[in-house]
Amino acid sequence: MTAPPNIPHTTTRTTPGSLLTAFAILGGALAWLSHLLLAYLIAEFGCLTALRHPMLFQLTGVAWGILLVSGLTFAVAVASIFAAHRLHRVLTDTGHAPQANLRFLARFGRISNLLFAFVIVFQSVPIFFYLGAC
Repeated sequence: MTAPPNIPHTTTRTTPGSLLTAFAILGGALAWLSHLLLAYLIAEFGCLTALRHPMLFQLTGVAWGILLVSGLTFAVAVASIFAAHRLHRVLTDTGHAPQANLRFLARFGRISNLLFAFVIVFQSVPIFFYLGAC
C-alpha cells in the first residue's frame, strides 16, 4: 500500500524499541550475573578436569576460560553503557514529558552499567590468584 502522492510518507519514531530499552537498563547487570556464575563454574569444575594443566602460553584451560568469559561479559557491559547513552540521547532530543521516566532509567542504566563493568574487571583479578591452588 502506498501513500497518496500529495501526502508525504514519513515515519517518525519517538519511542525507542523495548529491546534497546531493556538492554540499556539491564545489560550490565545480566553481564555481571553471567560472569559471576560462569566464572564460578569454570574455576570450580575446571580444576577437577584436565583443564587445570598448562596449555597455551603456559596458561591453563581454566585461566583461558575465565579470560574468555571475563572479556565477553565486559564487552556486553560496555555495549550496554553505549546503549544507555544512545537511549538517553534519543529521549533527550525528543523532549516529550511522558518520557521523563525513561530518561531517568537511561541515566540510571549508564551509571549502573558502568559500575557493573568495573565489578566484572575487579572480580576477575582475584580469581587468577586462587587458580594457583588448583
